[in-house]
Amino acid sequence: MSITEDPDSTPAWLTSNAARPFDAIPDPVVIVDDQLRVVEANLAAGQFFGLGREDWIGQIPLELVHREDVALVLSSLEEVQKRKGVGTPIELRVRIADGS
Repeated sequence: MSITEDPDSTPAWLTSNAARPFDAIPDPVVIVDDQLRVVEANLAAGQFFGLGREDWIGQIPLELVHREDVALVLSSLEEVQKRKGVGTPIELRVRIADGS
């Protein structure tokens, strides 16, 4: 079951005031579940992509990735799953809300 199917399974820190330091991170950060659907995004992600937090929840951010970079993103996600930690930073091209 994914976190989007059971909202009660959302970690408490994401829905509490303690999550606000998450918004202080200057880089765009998007948290996805095992189905690659967004469960949380920080303010920098919203500003970068031109989307509000409510626009993110339940979306698949992979759809915003340039088609030539999708394999790189999937490989990076696989690395994170195997290591159960932070992956190697990657650079990729994405589309923002205005389509550019």
